[in-house]
Amino acid sequence: MARFFNTAGPCRPDLHYMVDPLRRIERLHRLIDRQSYFVVHGPRQTGKTMSLLSLAAALVQEGRYAAALLSLEVGRAFPEDVGAAESAILQSFRDDAAFQLPPDQRPPPWPDGPPGHRLADALAAFQLTCGQPSLVNALARAMVDELVPDRSVTLLPAHVRAARDAIVLRQDTHLDSLAKRLRDDRVRTVIESIITGSSLGAVPDDDQRYAMDLGLVRQAEGGVLGIANPIYREIFQGRLSAAAVARRAIDRWREENASRLLSRDELDAVLSAERDSWGEP
Repeated sequence: MARFFNTAGPCRPDLHYMVDPLRRIERLHRLIDRQSYFVVHGPRQTGKTMSLLSLAAALVQEGRYAAALLSLEVGRAFPEDVGAAESAILQSFRDDAAFQLPPDQRPPPWPDGPPGHRLADALAAFQLTCGQPSLVNALARAMVDELVPDRSVTLLPAHVRAARDAIVLRQDTHLDSLAKRLRDDRVRTVIESIITGSSLGAVPDDDQRYAMDLGLVRQAEGGVLGIANPIYREIFQGRLSAAAVARRAIDRWREENASRLLSRDELDAVLSAERDSWGEP
C-alpha cells in the first residue's frame, strides 16, 4: 500500500509520510536521564501523541527503561460514577501497557481496593510526598527495611501511613535540615503566612521565589503558593508551634526579670531556649 499524508490520529511510518518525531524532542532524553518531570503542551493535531509514542518506544528499545503512553481520558465517559471511571482508567492502563511493552516489562496487577478508591490507595505515597524524591525513597526504605522486611508480604496503604509517622517522628537528616530552614527570616515569613492563611501580598516576591527554589513551597492551581507536600507541612507546623511556645515563655520570663541581672545559670537557660527555638542567637 502506498503511503499517504495523515490528518487524523497518530502517524505510522509504514503508512504515512512523516518526519522523525524524535528530532523534535531530543532534549527530553536528557530530562529523563536526570529523572526530571516535563510537560508537553501544544494545540491539537501538532504531533504530541505521536512524539510521546515514539519516545516511549525508543526508550523501551534502548533497554534502560520501561515506558508506555497512558491516558486518563477514558474516565470522562463516567462523570457521575467515580468507581466506573476508575475501572475504565485502570483497564485502559492494562491494555496500553500490554500493547506497548514486552511481557517482562509490564506492570504487576493494580492493588485491590474498594471501587473509587483503588487509584487513591495505590497513590497514597505520592499524595504524601507529591513526588519529592528523598521523601519517596525514605517512605519506601522505612516500609521494606523496617516495617515489612518480608518481601512476600504485600505493602498496603496502612504501611505507607505508618512509614510516614516513623520518618516524621524520627526526623532524619533531610527533614531536620529542612526544619532548620525556618531560621532564615525569608523562609519563615513565607512558611508562616501559608500555614496561618495570611496574605502573601506583603512578602517580597524574591522571598517567595527563594522558598520555591529551595523546594519548600510550590504553586498550586491558580498560582497560589502552598507547602510543597503534606509531610513538609507537618514538620513546619510542629516546629513553628514549638517555637511559638518557647518564644512566649522567653518573652514572659524577660518581662518578669527585666529589672535585675541574670545569674550564669539563668543566662545559660535563656540562650539554650533561644537555640532550641530558632538556632544560634
